[in-house]
Amino acid sequence: MNNPPVESRQYAGTEVALCKYAECDSTNDLAARLLHDEQWCASQGIPDTMPVVVCAAAQSKGRGRRGKEWMGDAGENLYMSVGIRSPRWTPHIADYQLLGCMAVRNALLSFVPDHHIALKYPNDIQLLVSDTCEDSSSTPTSSSILRKVCGVLVETEFRGSDLSHVVCGIGVNVNQQNFTSRHLLNATSLRVATGSEVNLDNLLHLVLHNFFTLLNTSADAVFTEWEQSLHLTGKRIYSEHSVSESDTPLSTMHRVVRVERDGTLCVKDISDSSEASTEHILSPQVMSFRVCSDDNQY
Repeated sequence: MNNPPVESRQYAGTEVALCKYAECDSTNDLAARLLHDEQWCASQGIPDTMPVVVCAAAQSKGRGRRGKEWMGDAGENLYMSVGIRSPRWTPHIADYQLLGCMAVRNALLSFVPDHHIALKYPNDIQLLVSDTCEDSSSTPTSSSILRKVCGVLVETEFRGSDLSHVVCGIGVNVNQQNFTSRHLLNATSLRVATGSEVNLDNLLHLVLHNFFTLLNTSADAVFTEWEQSLHLTGKRIYSEHSVSESDTPLSTMHRVVRVERDGTLCVKDISDSSEASTEHILSPQVMSFRVCSDDNQY
């Protein structure tokens, strides 16, 4: 694959090497390869301190958490990854995931009202859409439903105990309108939600502006904003996990006590008659589970 010319851009005072591709396997994988390619970085005049951003019109091997496919139409959506060498912003790797979520959430506020956007723990964003595809300025009705519009996938590499680089991958459904595939039934797009086509370049620059604006602030402050936007504390949730691939997933009901600083959930299990008093931790990094709220699939 031939590398396209590098475009030097500034976002919130941070100089960024922006690389736009017509197609790639995965923007996360490509960003990681470019960070490793010292000859390419030298030829492009990219110092170690400069973030590398990869975006593509299409991905052939896009993926989400736990190796799930990220499927979408070519040229209709935003596929991008931000690669940062030797990051020092935070000791919590999960912070880069919520950083990506908040950057997209803040960008979406330019298109839809705040109450139409929901963060889905741990790494997705949903939009409130009507079964009749009303314009997003309409008042939500009983037929309105939350559907996934964005996913964030953070991948890292260590050299010994030192974090070598972090890559924050972001996929946003933007102008795609067909979600009839069984893999996409819970998905939507910004165009479906608003009824209007969105310029992909404008959205790319808006997301990056928000990303680096947040990266220039305190990680603790970004975490607090993310945690408050989740609205999970005090809610009942259901986790599912499998002992093996052939087993039926086991489902357990919990009540969220708090979201821990590392992004895990502190919960209490709920029995048929009462709530257990013992608190314990659920982590999406070490166990497979999905979370549901009382009112909407979460």
